[in-house]
Amino acid sequence: MQVVERGEFQPGTCCISHDSTGPFLDTGVYLNCERVGINPRLYIHVPVAEQIGREVGMVPKPVLDSAESEIENLRNTVQALEEELNQATTVLDAVDTLKNQGFEQKRGPGRPRKPRHESVAA
Repeated sequence: MQVVERGEFQPGTCCISHDSTGPFLDTGVYLNCERVGINPRLYIHVPVAEQIGREVGMVPKPVLDSAESEIENLRNTVQALEEELNQATTVLDAVDTLKNQGFEQKRGPGRPRKPRHESVAA
């Protein structure tokens, strides 16, 4: 089966909608009509095939492409977050190791406070 812009063999129209403008799915199948002397090729108009697909629960290609793109973006986000989590876990493990070995911080974090000067009363 392949998509063609126009039917090359008779009757060259959609076997369901009888539309003669493409694109069509060329089924490659001929109906055996030897009684009337013809063997028509079966073509299905692409919009008709898409409608049939929707009726049986299939997703249109643009929707599928969009969903696949979103899934790929989400996979990349998850991978970046897993790397960030691994780095944070490594740092946390290092802090736990230092605490378990009895290391303590000698002074508080940040800059030392400035001494307060008492104002001289007049």
